[in-house]
Amino acid sequence: MQKISLNTITNYLMFLTLCLFSAGCLFVFSVMLISRLQGDTPSPTIPWTTLQIGFVLIIVPFVAKRLFAKVIAAPEEVVLPAGAGIFVGFLQGLLYGGAILVIGGIVLFCFNPQRLFSHDLFYYSMATLGVTGVAGAFFAPVRVARKARLWLLLALISQFVTLSALRQLLGLFPLKFDYTVAEINFEKMPLADSNLVNWLVPDGAKNIHIYGTRGEEARVQCQITAEQLKEFAKKNKLELPETESREFAFGNNETVVFIYNRESGVLIGFFRRDGLPGHLRRETKAEEKKPAGQ
Repeated sequence: MQKISLNTITNYLMFLTLCLFSAGCLFVFSVMLISRLQGDTPSPTIPWTTLQIGFVLIIVPFVAKRLFAKVIAAPEEVVLPAGAGIFVGFLQGLLYGGAILVIGGIVLFCFNPQRLFSHDLFYYSMATLGVTGVAGAFFAPVRVARKARLWLLLALISQFVTLSALRQLLGLFPLKFDYTVAEINFEKMPLADSNLVNWLVPDGAKNIHIYGTRGEEARVQCQITAEQLKEFAKKNKLELPETESREFAFGNNETVVFIYNRESGVLIGFFRRDGLPGHLRRETKAEEKKPAGQ
């Protein structure tokens, strides 16, 4: 039995990867194209899926033919034109930059995972890739082997997979946070989920103290006016109790509860994703049953 070389296996793997990627791009393109042609009243005799798959099956063989000539039937080593050399050098620069980001991401994940949620991390990453990409283009290769082109592509794919895996792992990692700010400032609260902050903190709130575990629970204390409280309740579709008492509670009685003090203007909120503790639910119900004037 004839042995299949690693070079042959990886060449066909790259060919298959590029074909699948091309088919996926064409499918997304056909979704947008056909949806525009069909409008809001698609033909019942020609389903969208049939048109989309048919479009992909017609175009992909032409793409695959070109890919086969470039990947499978290409010579082992080729001399690159000037433009192609710059492009390959740019990809090599991205490869090294991506390797730096992967290593840095793993280090941060092990020692300081909250830094991965920092808003300025994206700009640092883009700057790193830009510098390494431009540096790679300045040192453009003249000759390149087919195997080198293959491993370049596979390395780039593996980097994206690694970075995606890091983000998935962060979702499973219990990260505690504790922030005290004068007003809402997400740059100073990288671990506080923006949707949760908007759900717990009213617009215009001052002297905010929010702490908890990302993705699980959070507590917040802030100062707001009565008018801000009404706007906040209306925005989040929460019903305020009809009571004149100095302090009252409200919430959905499932995952979030708030306690507001009219005299001090302090709002205290508690959120737990898997459900409120029993004593907080009972407290909300007890407050709702209090007669006016108490």
